Amino acid sequence: MRLLQRTFLVFLTAVLAVAVAPVAASADLPPAYHLTHQLLSASPTYSNDPTCRSISIQLAARSYRVDARYEIPGYVRQPIAIATVYLEAAWYTWEDCLAPQNGHYEHIITLTSALHPSTPVSRQRTVTEIHVDSWWDWGSVLTPLT
Repeated sequence: MRLLQRTFLVFLTAVLAVAVAPVAASADLPPAYHLTHQLLSASPTYSNDPTCRSISIQLAARSYRVDARYEIPGYVRQPIAIATVYLEAAWYTWEDCLAPQNGHYEHIITLTSALHPSTPVSRQRTVTEIHVDSWWDWGSVLTPLT
């Protein structure tokens, strides 16, 4: 009888561990970073070339906080909240563009679903944080929300 009880407890523990594991893992997804290391001018002009970088990323269906980041070595800044967006489960092309203007940059963040390529999610902001000529890490961060 004791052997049967132990066998049942081991079986029940194994079933519960397998059933609960995917839920716990999906609730704790880490943020995803898309950063570029680049020499930037504090006084850009329209004649400077824009920089665009893209990667492919597979995302789960959920809401995400989209943040912008601009950092120089030795000085870490807090991310700047841009938007909260709901994205369906799919592969996405995640693109960050930094477009020089006269005296500042425009940062365009675009997420294009492989399922709906004609309707990308795009957010834009004027960048005032780049105030010295230096090597900067710039880009965006996607943080899954529960």
